[in-house]
Amino acid sequence: ARVARECKSDPNVKVLLLMRAGEAQYCAFEREWAEKGEDPSAAEQSEDYPDDSLLTARGIGEVLNLSRTTASYCNDETGLVPDLVVVSPLRRSVQTAATAFPTLGPESVRSVPWICHGGLLERAGLKADRALPAQELERIFPGVDYSMYPNVGTDSNGCGVESKKDLLRRTDDFLGWLGSRDERVVAVSSHSTWFQSFCGFTLRYEPEGRGSEMFETGDMRAVVLRFD
Repeated sequence: ARVARECKSDPNVKVLLLMRAGEAQYCAFEREWAEKGEDPSAAEQSEDYPDDSLLTARGIGEVLNLSRTTASYCNDETGLVPDLVVVSPLRRSVQTAATAFPTLGPESVRSVPWICHGGLLERAGLKADRALPAQELERIFPGVDYSMYPNVGTDSNGCGVESKKDLLRRTDDFLGWLGSRDERVVAVSSHSTWFQSFCGFTLRYEPEGRGSEMFETGDMRAVVLRFD
């Protein structure tokens, strides 16, 4: 946050507030499945396995902690109030952003635009990452612009596992899309593997002391980018 404040007067700089979604219900299902001695790899085959799940109580707690961080660092005094919020179509991502920035929600008095971007979907191939249609999301989360979904991104409901090359293409395209926009402070809510591709390969940035698991659930990091 200190570096971001120092750069706030540079018109060529964007500050990205990268948020990984809090713990979702499918994570709790998999954990309980394993605790019962069942084969972890078979959890997805259960009829009770949750599709496109919302946050667990633990996940909500993680994101409520995150909201206290955003209240301290993303305010008018620091100049780091997001000008734009971009979310993955998966419900846990939208719920995370809405909880982390409660005063910036869609249709709030600040009128900050919210965009659901298909390019932010988690790497396709797992049942937990099959997103609902835009019409259903609009009913659950009104006020979000869904014009970038499903027209951009991957077919999250397909049968195959998305290749790393295709995922990298999506994260590269998203960076190009960000560079074409005027907003300076952008909150981005997405997922673990997506952030591995975006930070580790598109940006070639790896947080100090972190390996492949760059973000914990309900975690946020500020990244400063210069677009020349």
